[in-house]
Amino acid sequence: MTPPPPPPAPADPPAGGPEHPGPESDDVLDAPTLTGDAAETSPWGPTVETVAPWPVPTTAPPTAPPTAPPTAPPTAQPVVPRMPPPVPPPVLPPPARRRRAGATVAAAVAVLVVAIGAALLVADPWGWRAGGEPAAADAPSSDPTPTDGPSPAGTGTGGTGGTTTPTSLTLDDLRGRDAVEVAGELDAAGVEVVTVTRPSAAARAGRVVATRPGPGSTVAPGESVTVVVGDGSVPEVRDLTVHKQVGPGDPVNVAPIVVVDPDGRQRRVGTGDSPDISADGRLVAYVDTTRADRGSQAVVVRPDGTGRRQVTDVTVGSVAALALSPDGSRIAYSNNTGGVFVVGVDGTAKRLVADVDAFELDWSPDGRYVVFRRYDTAAQQLWLVSADGRDLRPLRTHLPAGATPAFPAWSPDGEWIAYADFDGGLHLVHPDGTVHRRLGPGAYPSWTPDGDLTYLYGSYYRAGPDGRDPQVLPGLTASPAPLQWGRAR
Repeated sequence: MTPPPPPPAPADPPAGGPEHPGPESDDVLDAPTLTGDAAETSPWGPTVETVAPWPVPTTAPPTAPPTAPPTAPPTAQPVVPRMPPPVPPPVLPPPARRRRAGATVAAAVAVLVVAIGAALLVADPWGWRAGGEPAAADAPSSDPTPTDGPSPAGTGTGGTGGTTTPTSLTLDDLRGRDAVEVAGELDAAGVEVVTVTRPSAAARAGRVVATRPGPGSTVAPGESVTVVVGDGSVPEVRDLTVHKQVGPGDPVNVAPIVVVDPDGRQRRVGTGDSPDISADGRLVAYVDTTRADRGSQAVVVRPDGTGRRQVTDVTVGSVAALALSPDGSRIAYSNNTGGVFVVGVDGTAKRLVADVDAFELDWSPDGRYVVFRRYDTAAQQLWLVSADGRDLRPLRTHLPAGATPAFPAWSPDGEWIAYADFDGGLHLVHPDGTVHRRLGPGAYPSWTPDGDLTYLYGSYYRAGPDGRDPQVLPGLTASPAPLQWGRAR
């Protein structure tokens, strides 16, 4: 018997076709890896399995020798069983009888329909006699306005398909928005709004300065949200910045410390690392790294370069990094041999608050806590410690295992801690670790006194508190260090 011919080879699919996406498609399927004779190269990888043709014999099969048919033993004649007589078909009623039965059933159905209609008319469960269109009690309303779902002030998390059950609300970051508009949205969501005012610059008059609870918090209908509104009573002020300027090939920890005033004028106030400025802009602190004979020490100086004085006198190790408290009264610093310390700017009241290895630090706006990057041979993580050293705990950053957070920066309203990871991403996290947001690429985050986020991404950028609408900050030399901000008086 001649074997059938092999099946025809499939035609090559067109690149980018609907069934076989081309190389530029994002929908790439993992194909099985084929080896040996089953692998065939194609533009889409080894996804076609080659089927070997059926083997064609080259010689005729050998002919078996003839054999005599076997002799069957004699058998008895078969007995044919008797079949029962056929059953006659059933007798159907005559057509006239069937028509009379159908008419009887139809009459009964008609009577039943009339009875049900009369009962519904009397009961009137949908208000037909009162006019209007009937609507089932559980059917969704024809009103296009949704009863559930997101609100401009936050995201609804309750309610299911068509129900009118009040929903809880996850608050967005509402800072900078019109307070009347925000209050209306919260009120429409069933949330009680409590409005309080706070002194603010004229540009923030009538704008939301903060909310309590803060962004990311969940509020149920009937609960209250305090909306803090700026009153515009504070005279307009402008900002100072301080940072270190690192040129190509320069050492990053022995760099000019530069203060930039609101008009863009720059003044060098020292040489070193880790500069910071008080919130009121009256004092600058940095690590003086110019004296190898006595190690790196914390110093303070006025923004105009006058009044320089040394704060620390570390004899074991050196000051690695520092942060100036918002009121300018204390310095938190890390020692390169271990330990986080807090000391007054006059050099008194030095205290060890955490006996750990640490790097960059920042203060909470109320001066009660310090956040820092803790170094450990197994992993590096952000930690919080109280200024008196009694409360030390890790901060959950929601990063995957092995990722390293760095350069924490606490927002002026206390709601967020910004940080960067070593893979070049910017993040926000609540100080209690409950809410985390990844903003996008960037490094060296910091905050302006008004609560805007600044960071380095090729140039220095200033963006909203949620990282939106970034704008390049002109006149600043990009350096591997955060900008630190203070008020210019």
